[in-house]
This record gives sequence, structure tokens and C-alpha cells, in this order.
Amino acid sequence: MLEITPKVRPNFKFSYDGEVYELPGIAPQAIITATDGVPKPKVYAGAQKDAYDKMTSQALINVFLTEVLPESLTSRPSWDAYEHTGEIFSAWSEYVELGKSKSSDA
Repeated sequence: MLEITPKVRPNFKFSYDGEVYELPGIAPQAIITATDGVPKPKVYAGAQKDAYDKMTSQALINVFLTEVLPESLTSRPSWDAYEHTGEIFSAWSEYVELGKSKSSDA
């Protein structure tokens, strides 16, 4: 009989303005499928590649802002989404191994 024990990763914690926040330790489905609606260019090079990369990045950040970051953080008057979101997204996506193929662990 096959039994698989899923890898459990604790929540990602960070502090902002003296307050500790937690993000999920796994990427939610909305993040995984965020770029599905972005049309792929026929030629993935040059300006088309740059435009596609920009659109996929924007889609990921939009879902991160609405689905992952807690409202208790984003509604703070001192919160500057433009300044802080990219840094938190980068650290969190590395933590949850976003974009890393499961087959590369084998």
C-alpha cells in the first residue's frame, strides 16, 4: 500500500511596522493559475517577450495582493504597496518554492 506524507511547511512570517504577519506556507491555487489568462505571444522574443513577461508579473502580483497578503496589512495607512509588495513577494515565493518543479526534487 502506498502512503504519501505531504511536506508541511510552516507559514511564512515577516514583520512590518512592529506587527508580525503570516502568509501561507504553500502557494494557493489562485497564484498557480494567475498567468493562465495571459495570452502567449506567437513569437517569444524581443518586445513581445518583454510585454508577455510584464503581463505575467502583473497578474502574479495582483493575485498576491488580493489573495495572499492579509487585509490587516494592506489596509494600514502606512502601507505602500508599490514600495513593499515586490520585496515580500520575492521572499515569500522563494520560501514556497513558487515556480520550482516538483520533479527537480527527485
